[in-house]
Amino acid sequence: KIEQVHGMRRAQAGNDLRYDLTLDFLDAVLGTEVMVEVPRVIQCRTCAGSGAKPGTRRITCPQCGGRGVVSRSHGIFQITTTCSRCGGAKEFFAEACPACNGEGMLREKKKLKVRIPPGMDSGTHLIMAGEGNDGLHGGPPGDLYIVLHVRPHELFHREGYDLRLRTPVSFVQAALGARLTIPTLKASQELVIPPGTQPGEVIRLKGEGVPYPKGARRGDLLVEVQVVIPQDLTPRQKHLLQELSKEEPGAQAQTASKTRRGPAKQEDEGLLQKLWKSLKTWSGKN
Repeated sequence: KIEQVHGMRRAQAGNDLRYDLTLDFLDAVLGTEVMVEVPRVIQCRTCAGSGAKPGTRRITCPQCGGRGVVSRSHGIFQITTTCSRCGGAKEFFAEACPACNGEGMLREKKKLKVRIPPGMDSGTHLIMAGEGNDGLHGGPPGDLYIVLHVRPHELFHREGYDLRLRTPVSFVQAALGARLTIPTLKASQELVIPPGTQPGEVIRLKGEGVPYPKGARRGDLLVEVQVVIPQDLTPRQKHLLQELSKEEPGAQAQTASKTRRGPAKQEDEGLLQKLWKSLKTWSGKN
């Protein structure tokens, strides 16, 4: 991209650069500052980008005679091309700069502090103006494009600006209700599990999700309840569950036609009370 012309030399803007930056999940969603080291091309400080040894005079290119182009005939056609020796500059310096070997540019690694705004996600581009390669012959520098890559989190799954958290609960906690401590982005928080919560049910916590890059708005935290069925039961637990199964609607329909006497009914009611207390005790322990 040609910006301007200084004498015989064309000023060109420097190339843009890309830098791939990998971040932890929390750093990306909450924002942070990181130091990066970017390889780039800069103007030689010894020769100020001219490519000439300091104090060396200019001489007219002997190959093109100072025209910057050379012509040759091919039959009835005349072909004109850029001079291969001076590159179209029409003149050059007699001695090359020893620091850059006449290229006028050097390679370096520059350390930069990058501010990561909150709410960033994989694929986001951050632009740092003027931090690309230096321009040629006084041309402006290019820009630096930082492409973000975010590592997944072990607990949180991002859905736009909302977060999803899968929380295991026992089937007793789901049936009777419970209070649990769950992690959020910044601290732990108490979560109330209502009685009768079904597997896969989602409890929404407003404003506990990912912050937006601008303003104070935040997404929500979606807590998905995962009911865990125990695989190994003690004999007492099996007995309690068997007694509980007798109170299910299907079991009650089968026994509806049977005649019950007063003492037996009182005995059943006592058993149910014991079962209820046992379940509450078990729920409290878990």
